[in-house]
Amino acid sequence: MTPTDIQEIVQRARQAGFEPHLRGKRVLVSGARGFLGRHFVAALSALGARVAAVDSWAWGAELRVQRHTPLVNVDYVNADITAPPPTLIAGGHIDYILALAGIASPVWYKKHPIETFDVSVKGVRAMLDIALAQGSRLLFSSSSEVYGDPAVVPTPESYRGNVSCRGDRACYDEGKRAAETLCDVYHRYWSVDARTVRYFNVYGPGLSQYDYRVLPTFVQKILKGERLGIYGTGVQTRTFCYVTDAVFGTLRVLLDGEAGGVYNVGNESPEVSIIDLVTQLERLACRDMEQFHPVYVPSPPEYADEPQRRCPDLTRLRALGYAPLVGFEEGLGRFLAWARTAYAEGE
Repeated sequence: MTPTDIQEIVQRARQAGFEPHLRGKRVLVSGARGFLGRHFVAALSALGARVAAVDSWAWGAELRVQRHTPLVNVDYVNADITAPPPTLIAGGHIDYILALAGIASPVWYKKHPIETFDVSVKGVRAMLDIALAQGSRLLFSSSSEVYGDPAVVPTPESYRGNVSCRGDRACYDEGKRAAETLCDVYHRYWSVDARTVRYFNVYGPGLSQYDYRVLPTFVQKILKGERLGIYGTGVQTRTFCYVTDAVFGTLRVLLDGEAGGVYNVGNESPEVSIIDLVTQLERLACRDMEQFHPVYVPSPPEYADEPQRRCPDLTRLRALGYAPLVGFEEGLGRFLAWARTAYAEGE
């Protein structure tokens, strides 16, 4: 997370007219110490919201989550959202809930499958119960993983998915799908305004090198001068969304979206293969491709059902006035510039 990125989010939010809807409002953010959570907490604080930043700190030692600096109008709450204490809602009415908590790294959810599933299901249900009791608007951070290995690309929100309920990835994929079901049930039966965003490969400063997802893994190896290992053939493709675009798109859904609605959040282009991603990173890092030529290795079990393509249809989000502004090369450059210092310091 960088001050420049937070300033960019805040400026875009002000230009969109979001600040009057957030100033003085109380916002509960679960997963506040996570990659996205830290960006939301900082941006909401700057926009005048009163934030209850909730996190269990359970993964802080393993994932080496960045140190945080206390912010204005932010109360940091150490709590397990799967069994939240009654004191969590102390301090007045909660206007908005951002249910961001989750274990998104394949390596970590293979090690902790029950915790991964519980954070999505028990954690989101606890947040929905608070929303029901308080009359709060809730936004759940789901994932493109709910689509599995899609047969329709670009993938619209109406696509029902091609997902396995077994295997190392299932605890994450099916946990997100079950949580979406809970959001839909609470909305249809009890009129809870539970909105959902499905993120497509969000990246940027603040993404820990110990997260083991593709971009931080590749970047930390490049910066150390190590050879890269590509799982499978490397022809699988992704689109990547810089964190400032993802946060702004989420705020757009929170404030302008349809009650109970579901929205993809990401970037439609460019759709790049993992091989092309390595080439881009090496060029931006000014490395010699002959020296750092990648090695192809078999996919580990947790990547067995990895989607071959992942690209969102953003028609619904664009109808709200969203447009990603940070291009792929620019975003990679920002990420690399931050990582050179942060990863050397052990972030």
